[in-house]
Amino acid sequence: MRIRQLEAFRATVINGTITAAAKYMHTTQPTVSRMLIQLEDELNVSLFRREKGRVHLTNEGMQFFERVDEVFASLSNLNATAETLRKESFQEIRIFSTQAISMTVIPELMSRLIAIHPDMHAKLITLDSYNYFTAHCETEYDIVLGHRIGADVDMEQTTLAEVDFVCVLPVGHPLADQKVVQVEDLADETIISFFDDTQSVFLRHDKLFQEADVAVNQRIFCHSSAATYAMVQRGLGLAIMEPFSAPFFEPFGVVVRPFRPRLTYDFVAGLKHGGNQSVAMSQIIGLTREILEKYSSEALPPKRGS
Repeated sequence: MRIRQLEAFRATVINGTITAAAKYMHTTQPTVSRMLIQLEDELNVSLFRREKGRVHLTNEGMQFFERVDEVFASLSNLNATAETLRKESFQEIRIFSTQAISMTVIPELMSRLIAIHPDMHAKLITLDSYNYFTAHCETEYDIVLGHRIGADVDMEQTTLAEVDFVCVLPVGHPLADQKVVQVEDLADETIISFFDDTQSVFLRHDKLFQEADVAVNQRIFCHSSAATYAMVQRGLGLAIMEPFSAPFFEPFGVVVRPFRPRLTYDFVAGLKHGGNQSVAMSQIIGLTREILEKYSSEALPPKRGS
């Protein structure tokens, strides 16, 4: 017994004829007739009397219709309940994110969400990288979007994308003429660096220079992407940075180039341990993953010579 057969049975009773039922279901009369016969065969019960091209409910058919109608009423209630849950889950969303994605990824995410849920409300909690890795445990949130935080946190983290960092240079710098900047090109250059954070996330920058045996000058340390880009714009040095802020600084004297070897960081969605992944959270995770695809490692140009 399939739901489509029950729909055909109910439509026939409500509309009076098989032809009218077929029109109601946007199908053909033979299709409805076939489904009714299959239903009766499977139930081993005669639901209709067929007289002169018309169908009439048998006593058994009338009793069966009462139960079928109850089933469809329950399905309607379930749909209404699901719709209510979907709306309630978007009444107020608290999104905790890094500053780096707050000007590009988060606005696009909000635009997509509001198009689907016009009545939604959101609280966007944005912090610079330094505070992001220390304040998440003290802040009430529904979902965290940003860099992967260390494993020793009360949070389940789902990887959304692996993002290549880029080389950021001031306009007029000799390396700005290159299509790709290699780590060897940075020898003796002044590099704007990140503060040391408790999670040691950005120590991979230093490790890369050490492994390549490239000496760089580090004398300015920032704890936000915007500040780092601004320092580069003023000609105070170069930086290996996240790519999200680039569109806001390129018009004001910043050049962005792919950097090799790839320096890739995970961007994640974080949910509290033990919490249920609601419809809202699942949708946010899916949309953010789509948005981050354009910044993923595969979306960037290949290594020079490959």
